[in-house]
Amino acid sequence: MRERYAGFDFGSYETKICGRNQEIFHEKTMLVIEEESGRPVCFGNQAYEYYEKSPEGYQLILPVQEGKIYDLSALKIFAALLAQQYRIGRKTNVYLAVPGQISQIEQRAYEEIFQETKVKKEHVMLSRRPLAEAAGAGLPMKEPYARAIADIGSQTMEISVLASEGIIAGRMFGMGSRWLDDMIALQVKKRSQIQIGGRSSERLKLEWAKEKKMQLIKGLDLAAGLPIEARIQVSWIGELFEEFFGMVADSIKELIEKLPAAAAADLIEHGICLTGGGAGLSGIAAYLEKELLIPVWNGGTERDTAILGIRQWITKDREN
Repeated sequence: MRERYAGFDFGSYETKICGRNQEIFHEKTMLVIEEESGRPVCFGNQAYEYYEKSPEGYQLILPVQEGKIYDLSALKIFAALLAQQYRIGRKTNVYLAVPGQISQIEQRAYEEIFQETKVKKEHVMLSRRPLAEAAGAGLPMKEPYARAIADIGSQTMEISVLASEGIIAGRMFGMGSRWLDDMIALQVKKRSQIQIGGRSSERLKLEWAKEKKMQLIKGLDLAAGLPIEARIQVSWIGELFEEFFGMVADSIKELIEKLPAAAAADLIEHGICLTGGGAGLSGIAAYLEKELLIPVWNGGTERDTAILGIRQWITKDREN
């Protein structure tokens, strides 16, 4: 039996799905195709196994990049495969989280994502991601005072100021927590003469909060030209965290400076809610609160905040 309702949040790195029994699922936003035939080989979490090591004759495609659709044709194939796996049919009501700042051309592209599944256009509902995140984080939606959402994704950060169920200001910045991954890999290469991949640098980033002195890595010994497993000193990662937090603070300040005085004043009391995977970085809320002199807190659901907001709207529509 096909699902009557389904929700999707297509991120640059990961897609969140509200599927069967309104359960939340996660699939990497990745697609592997056979180069000669163009035939899809695998997608999602299975495609992640090809990340940074695709064999000859296969191509790994990331259809969403920097928070927006990068390859619509590939995304349609990816969506069709998701639809098959999660039982999406032509009569399914599909809810999509989309960026808060979006053009009409981009909006039409989002409406066409499930075209290959024959889901009718009138069954595709678009929701601005900042509003979905506010709902998912449990923020009051109808009050007239301003409060902010900072969605720190893998490649981008979208900061939005909300009031009265709408977006009064917002901006997308072209940086996300993957900046830390890239800088960690660069510093490991510089300090230890070992080249590591994106998976290893991401693991170092996530585990640094637990172990700030020494960590085990696997990579390529650039001097010997051979694989190596070694324990390296990683206390310097804290400096990269602080640099990244400073960049986030500067971006938020840049948006606040352009707000009407009344909206900026509201933030003194109602503050900023952090969402996205970057919201889970150790120490980020405390750093931003100290720098910005306004309340800053983690929304508590991090990467799932938007899809949880979508799930709330699905629940309401089911009941009506």
